[in-house]
Amino acid sequence: MRRSRWRTLVKWTGTLACGLILVAAAACLRWWYVGVSDGENWAVGIVGGSVSVLWGGWVADSFDAGGWVGPVYPTWQELAAWWGDYGSLPTLGVESTGSFFVYLPLWIPFVLIGLPTAWLWRRDRRRPRPGCCAACGYDLTGNVSGRCPECGTAVPSAK
Repeated sequence: MRRSRWRTLVKWTGTLACGLILVAAAACLRWWYVGVSDGENWAVGIVGGSVSVLWGGWVADSFDAGGWVGPVYPTWQELAAWWGDYGSLPTLGVESTGSFFVYLPLWIPFVLIGLPTAWLWRRDRRRPRPGCCAACGYDLTGNVSGRCPECGTAVPSAK
């Protein structure tokens, strides 16, 4: 019943990634955009419920180098309008200036990472089969000693 280290690593990495996605979604409830840029060629951020990746021509005109945080949402109506523009469907495009952009809604990576992670957590739940040791999973059929012969754990007698 020993769990694979690889599966444990993937499970915890998926959990951390889902947590970071939820933090990014919470940031979208407060600011118009949050991101980082080199000031010339690229910018990566969270914009209106989507991961935003920009590269090419107009990045230098729009963003300074380093991190940037957009203004606070004045109203929930503006948040809803922004979500409808960028937060619902993936968008890939090219601007007239020759720059490229990709908007990937946060719900897509959350689902793609969250479902397998939830499956791994569910699979790793420790429920011993009836008649097996709760600590190691050893089959105790015919055991009358009151202890598991594999790990030495006391076994309650079945009456």
